[in-house]
Amino acid sequence: KGTLTSLTFSPEINWDQGSRIMEIALVNNGIAKLGTMTNLTSLELAGEWIKTAEIKAIRNLVKLEELQMPGAEHVTPNDLEYLFSQLTNLKLVDISDCKKGASDMVVTALAQNNPQLEYLALDECELVTGKSLKVVAEKCPNLKYLSLNGCDEQVNDPVMLKIASSCPQLTHVRLAFSIITDVTLKQLATNCPNLSYVDVFGCDYITERGVGELMDGASKLKYLSISIDVREAFTEKIYKQ
Repeated sequence: KGTLTSLTFSPEINWDQGSRIMEIALVNNGIAKLGTMTNLTSLELAGEWIKTAEIKAIRNLVKLEELQMPGAEHVTPNDLEYLFSQLTNLKLVDISDCKKGASDMVVTALAQNNPQLEYLALDECELVTGKSLKVVAEKCPNLKYLSLNGCDEQVNDPVMLKIASSCPQLTHVRLAFSIITDVTLKQLATNCPNLSYVDVFGCDYITERGVGELMDGASKLKYLSISIDVREAFTEKIYKQ
């Protein structure tokens, strides 16, 4: 425990009796002792294993720079707010699918205490709104990776305009099934010169015009995911020119 700096606990892909026993052993003997592994800088846990007791252990890992625990549905907003008030060196955080725990209170605490944050994944976190996402924009100017897939109506133009203008180092943006419009695409292309990955699949208010402005302005763009109808309209527009 004195020298370990990176730790990953992940469930087996193919469950059988042996792997189930192994999982139980990891939970009882490994995760329970996390609080003693104080040199950890990177931690990845299967969310199904995380409850309040595990959060209390993780809070002692003050050197953590990377924390991934997607799918932690058994934690509460109070659990996560307390955790992110204790951990202040985080650069990478993935709490996707923490549908009951990830809230505005949590994201605000995370942003306020970790201004060096570069990677944030909040996919399917429906309790998170523009209120806390704007705090992220204000407090985390070094943000490079932002994933908000499935946050739906919480992700809109005012939120993304704030983020795009405050976080010019963004390279990866995932906004699938949000309600952004072409306005957001134009702002990203204008303010984020290193943008290389954009996912706006299922965004019903995106048009071929916005896609064109994004592709014209984002010179480093390598990946773009858009809905089929928008792609067809954009392709048809290109052919007509």
